[in-house]
Amino acid sequence: ELLRARVRDAVLAMGKLALRNGLYTPAIEAATVQLSRDPYDEAMHRLLMRLHNDSGNRSAALKQFDKCAKLLKREFDAEPERETMKLRAEIVKG
Repeated sequence: ELLRARVRDAVLAMGKLALRNGLYTPAIEAATVQLSRDPYDEAMHRLLMRLHNDSGNRSAALKQFDKCAKLLKREFDAEPERETMKLRAEIVKG
């Protein structure tokens, strides 16, 4: 469990570095793999939304939000966190 948490933290840190440096592809790949391990990790969904949006792929960012929202609704009958909803609104707004 500790190793999983460290890997998750490393992927999130890599994503933040990628956002600052414009190195989106490897971060998108790593975040996608991490989500395959834990599909309920909403912070990882947000990271992918940011990476896609900042790389110029707004539609992929919004699709990622939709995946997250549908998963949460289906599995937990829950809505995305406020931070996720805010990020979606920012992406839609441009």
